[in-house]
Parts: sequence; structure tokens; C-alpha cells
Amino acid sequence: MINNAHVIYIGFDDVSTDKRYLFNESLIDKNIFFTPKEFELFFYLLINKNRWLTIRQVLDAVWFDKKFISTTVVYVYLGYIRKKIVGSEYEGCIVTSRLNGIKFIQP
Repeated sequence: MINNAHVIYIGFDDVSTDKRYLFNESLIDKNIFFTPKEFELFFYLLINKNRWLTIRQVLDAVWFDKKFISTTVVYVYLGYIRKKIVGSEYEGCIVTSRLNGIKFIQP
């Protein structure tokens, strides 16, 4: 178990907000480490679970310097996160739709 004051408990998994990782019982090495931006995006989706978010909402919340950032960067980082959560219970939990946006469905 994680001994950390900055931990959010989500079901059987824990998210460490200061070390930027997800502790997952279903994985062999049990930890999924994120880059700072990947973690910000994952955490934003997690705290807004089961709600459709537009790409613009996500971009405004996670990327503060939006002058040179396009909406494509959101999809790129979603791809990075999806690759890291393969094999965990979170695989398939990030849903994208052209009409609705992005939704994180907690397993």
C-alpha cells in the first residue's frame, strides 16, 4: 500500500497526486507512472468521471498556455495514457466521440 498523504482512493486503486502514479492491483508491477502532463490529463478526467467533456474544456483545464496548442495535442496525450493503462482495469475506460467529446468511465 502507498504510504502517502497525497493519495486519492478510487475503488481498489490509489492515485498518488504528488508522485504522479496510479497503483493498480491488476498489473504485474502494480504502478502506472505518468509524465506531469499525462497525469494532469488523467486526473482531470478522473475527477470528472462519467461526464462528457468537450475537447475545449479539457484543453482549457490542462494546458494553460494555449497560444500554440491545438486540440490535436489532447488526442496525442490520450494515446499516451491509453498505452500506459493497457492490461489494467482502466483499459477502455477513456471514451472519445466526435459529437460528445471525452468521457472517463470508472470500472
